Amino acid sequence: MSDFDDIAGLVLAGGGSRRFGDSPKAFALLAGKPLIAHALRPLALLEHKAINANHNEAEFAAFGTPIVPDIIPDAGPLGGVHAGLAWASALAGIKWLATIAVDTPFLPEDFIKRLASSRDAEAIIVATRTDQSPVCALWDLQQLPDVDFALKRGVRKMTDYLKLITWRTVVFAAAAQDPLFNVNTPESLRQAEQLLRG
Repeated sequence: MSDFDDIAGLVLAGGGSRRFGDSPKAFALLAGKPLIAHALRPLALLEHKAINANHNEAEFAAFGTPIVPDIIPDAGPLGGVHAGLAWASALAGIKWLATIAVDTPFLPEDFIKRLASSRDAEAIIVATRTDQSPVCALWDLQQLPDVDFALKRGVRKMTDYLKLITWRTVVFAAAAQDPLFNVNTPESLRQAEQLLRG
């Protein structure tokens, strides 16, 4: 048994990619691979992983993972976390859910290991010295009823939900590429390509 057997992984790809143009950013190519492939890479050591998506289900299914749609429509990333918590709660032996945004291709290989070593809060969030991202995090499955309640009360922002729970950050040191670099526009995709080449 490994230290990760009680963790399931979820790539959050349920958004509409409005700032990215007509095509879903999850399938935009970076270094010859779609962003969804980059996002799945840090979850490779987990037995259970899925993709939170509300569109293009057939294209996502080609990556060989279950597709988990939002339960509550138009709830943003928190809605994706909610759907993931519900999915993971049905898996035997799973106690935690690791989430990754589909547009953060530079998370390091030890993403899971780093977060799993610090399970002393309801959420463990990736941070750098200048930023933090609650969409790249580890969530205690016992939060499912709390997230459900918050969403039904109209909470949509991740930062608003974090005010309701105990959470901490794990700081990822500076690297050649910012671990939280966000590819949400065609221009940022070009910047990501330049970073890889540099």
